[in-house]
Amino acid sequence: MRNSKTLRDHAWLFTGIILLTAVLLKAGVDLDPSWDTWYYHIPFAGRLWGMTPPAMYEMEPYLETYYKSFPLFTEWLQGLLWWLTGHLQASNLVCAGSLIAYVIYLQKRFAVPFGFSALALLAIPVVQIHASSSYIDLPANLAVSVFLLLTWELYQRQEPFRMKELKPFFITALIAANSKFQMFPVVMLLIIGAGVRILWLNRNIPVPAAKLLRRASLLLIMLLLVFSVPVKNTMQFGNPLYPLTFEKRNGEIVFVEMGVPLVVIDRQFTHSWLMSVAEAYRPFGSWNMDQVLFPAGKGDRMGGYGVPYVLVQILVFLVFCYRQPRTVAIRNLQFFLFITVFTVWMPMSYMLRYYMYWMIVLVSMNLIWAQQMALRSLRTVMVASGVASLLLVAVMTRGFYLIPQFVSREELPRYVKRASPFDSVPAELDIALVRVAADKGMLCIQGQQPMTYLYASIFHPPVGYRVAARHGGEACPAR
Repeated sequence: MRNSKTLRDHAWLFTGIILLTAVLLKAGVDLDPSWDTWYYHIPFAGRLWGMTPPAMYEMEPYLETYYKSFPLFTEWLQGLLWWLTGHLQASNLVCAGSLIAYVIYLQKRFAVPFGFSALALLAIPVVQIHASSSYIDLPANLAVSVFLLLTWELYQRQEPFRMKELKPFFITALIAANSKFQMFPVVMLLIIGAGVRILWLNRNIPVPAAKLLRRASLLLIMLLLVFSVPVKNTMQFGNPLYPLTFEKRNGEIVFVEMGVPLVVIDRQFTHSWLMSVAEAYRPFGSWNMDQVLFPAGKGDRMGGYGVPYVLVQILVFLVFCYRQPRTVAIRNLQFFLFITVFTVWMPMSYMLRYYMYWMIVLVSMNLIWAQQMALRSLRTVMVASGVASLLLVAVMTRGFYLIPQFVSREELPRYVKRASPFDSVPAELDIALVRVAADKGMLCIQGQQPMTYLYASIFHPPVGYRVAARHGGEACPAR
């Protein structure tokens, strides 16, 4: 029996090493040919570390506004890795590293085998696709997932809570809220939920007034750090979510982004989220980074969890709950229902990559129970479904997000054009413009998003000149 367990543990370790090494190789070798990566993530990262300052590369005016108001922790990490290594692809390692850190967390905290977690998580289409990219969704959502699992444990315990146990809550909230605007309301709700439970657990413990004041001061400092971006935006712009504003139009709440309606919250939000999870309006297996449909259709930007895998995970979750004591099962069902309800109510909840923590936590809870409960049949179902889904995603995406394609900077525009086949996206750089810029010292690039950044002189040494990016029709800056 011991030899069998040792063999199984080694098999899982080997599986985890193979899968995560594949992700690391893909991340470290290929430049990410996704729209947002070159439109603002990498330009932000380069600006933060002084590699492409405004004197070298001036972003579109509204992206300059985003740079001043968005949470930028993930881009800061991307820029740090780029600066340390001198290797632009290193920016992808933030996503890959966050997934590895999460797998290690599940192993250390819940004894879930390394390979089991890697398999089950990479079987989620949106996770597999983002794991080797320079997008910021995965690190932010993994941080939220850890916070949720910590809160889940919190509602299962009965002993008092100690202040030193706040550290992982604080770190994960800090990462999530300082990485992505959409995480602000999520983190706020989770802090309230965790805080209520902590107060309940400690309700019978007397605390001296001086100690209570110190704790309150520490908590206030933590909250100010977690929500430093909305605090800064309130002080600087008078709006915590600047440049987003809220208006009521025809009885509906509309998010307005710099004068443009961004998203409407109406009576259909629950239906939209359910249809997105079910991938009802998309061709099966049409998974990509942004879930964009070409040509655009009703399911544009929807889906990404993989509906067969979702159904298996929900079924496994319900069976696990059924095999638990009644009170424990009810508590777990209530907890996941709570996660589901507040996720559905989030802005643009149908864009599942913004809220992939829902699927990550569902899979993680099943992984934890599969390790804790002696239910071999359910464990077998999880392994089989994980293998099937991982291979299905790899096949449907032609292995692009797991296998290095050796995408170089010179070839990047062609890959971007393939991923985003809009008429405005150039299939190659116009090197003649670089020669013109070398003579004039200034280059205004209009309507070549998201490839404009590749005209910056950092990529064309030793020439030094300034690039100004503009949308088609926007006026170039005066020289």
